[in-house]
Amino acid sequence: MTDPNLPSHTPKPVAPEPIVQVKASRRQAASQSGKPGPRPKAERPRRQWPLLVGGLLAVLALAGGALLLLQPRQQVYVLRSYEAAAVTRGNLTETETVVGSLGSADVRPVAALSDAAVQDVRVQAGQTVVAGQLLMNLSSPDLDDARIKARDALLDIQAEQASALRTAQNALTEAQLAQQDAGSALTPLREALRGVQSLYAVGGVPRSELEGAQQKVQAAQRNGLAADNKLRSAQAALDDARSGGQRRVQAARDDLTRAERALKQLELRAPIAGRVVELNAKVGQRAAAGSALLSVASLKAVTVQLQLGETLAGRVKVGQSARITVGTQTYPGEITRVASTAVSSGGQAAPTVQAEAAFKQLPANLRLGSSASVEVRVADHTGVLTLPRAAFLSTGNEALAYVLSDGKAVRREVSFGAQNDSQVEVKSGLTAGERVITSSYEAFKDQPDIQAPKSGEIGQNASSTQDASSTQTDPPPGDTL
Repeated sequence: MTDPNLPSHTPKPVAPEPIVQVKASRRQAASQSGKPGPRPKAERPRRQWPLLVGGLLAVLALAGGALLLLQPRQQVYVLRSYEAAAVTRGNLTETETVVGSLGSADVRPVAALSDAAVQDVRVQAGQTVVAGQLLMNLSSPDLDDARIKARDALLDIQAEQASALRTAQNALTEAQLAQQDAGSALTPLREALRGVQSLYAVGGVPRSELEGAQQKVQAAQRNGLAADNKLRSAQAALDDARSGGQRRVQAARDDLTRAERALKQLELRAPIAGRVVELNAKVGQRAAAGSALLSVASLKAVTVQLQLGETLAGRVKVGQSARITVGTQTYPGEITRVASTAVSSGGQAAPTVQAEAAFKQLPANLRLGSSASVEVRVADHTGVLTLPRAAFLSTGNEALAYVLSDGKAVRREVSFGAQNDSQVEVKSGLTAGERVITSSYEAFKDQPDIQAPKSGEIGQNASSTQDASSTQTDPPPGDTL
C-alpha cells in the first residue's frame, strides 16, 4: 500500500530493446565469458509474390474500370426530317434521257471553186446572215489573166468579123452593080433584035445581020447570068461571114463570160439564210479548189444531235415521241433519224450511233451548239412495283433502300429497273405496301438501321413542321444519341 505522505513518482516507460540489439548483446557477453553462446537461427526471407499478384490485379481492375468508364455508348443515327413513300403496283412508261447539242439538219458548206487566196473576210463565226450576202472575197491572178485574155480575144475576133463583113459586103455591092449593068446592057440589045427581026421579016436586012443581033443578045444574057451568079456568090459569102463571124464572136464571148463567172465565184456568198457555224479562213490564206472555208446552218432546221450507245440505239426508233429540254424550257419533239451503223472515235471509247431529235414546233432564239437533253419514251411496263424517283436513288447508288417500321428504318439491298422522270421500277428487295425513305441517304447510308420518328416525316405532320420552322429556321437533318 502506498504511503500518501510520500511524494508521488510515476516511473517513465522503458522502450523495449530491439531484438537485434538483444541478440547482439547476448553474443557479445558470450564472447567475453569465453563460453559459446546460442547459435542464432537463420532469418526466413519474406515472400514478395503475393504483393506482386495483388498489385497486378489492382492495376487490371483499375484499367478495366477506366475502359468501362471511357467506352463510348453505341451511336444511333436519328433522322429528324425525311420524306417517305409507299411501294405501289401499277404501270410505268420507261424513258431514256440522252444529252446532246443543238445543230442544224441543213448545213451548207461554202467552198473555193478554184485555187485562190483569201482577200478579205466579212463575217464572223456565229453571225446570222441572209441568202446571197457577201461573206468573203478571194483573189486569183490566174483567173484575172484568163479574163483579160478572153476579153482581148473577143475584141480581136470582133475586129476580124467587122473586116470580113466589110469585104463581103463590098463584093456583094460590086456583084449587084455588075448585075445591074448586065441588065441595062441586055434591054437595048433585045429592042434592037426585035427591030432587026421585023426588017428581016420584010426582007429589009440580010440573015447575017439578024444572027449578029441574036448573038449580041445571047452574049448579054450570058453576062447577066454571070452577074447573077456572082451576086449569089457574094451574098453567100456575106452570109457565111456573118454566121461564121457570129459563131466565133459568140465563142469568144462565152470564154469571156466563163472567165468573168470564175472571177465572180471568188466572191463567196451565203447559199441560204442562217448562221455561220464554221469559219476556217484567214486573210492571205491559200485555198485549194473544193476546200470548204466556212459553213452556214439553216435556223429553220434546228435539231438535237445525239450520240447513242449501241444498247440504247437498239431501243430508240424513228418516230418515237420525245421531250426536249433546253435550259429551263421543255418542248415536244420526236426522233427523226437513227443511223444504221455505229461510229468509232478510236482509242478505248465505245462506238456510238448518231441520231437526231426534232422539235414539233421550232422555238425561237435557239443557240446552235447549246446542250439539250432528250427524254425518249422507249417502253411501257404494266403491273410492276414502283417508287417515286427521288434523291434516295443516287445517294444509295440504286442499290439501297431504308424501309420504315415502328419509328425505325432498316437498310435493305434492293435492285431497280426501268425509270422515267417521276417513277422507278422495283425489281427486288421490296414488297407492295412497304414504306421507304425517299430523301437523301448521304448522311447515314453506312448505318444498318437508324431511328426515324414518325413526327419527322414531311407531309404527315404539317402543323408540327410549321411550328418547328417558326422557332428554328434551319434544323439539322439528323443527330446521334
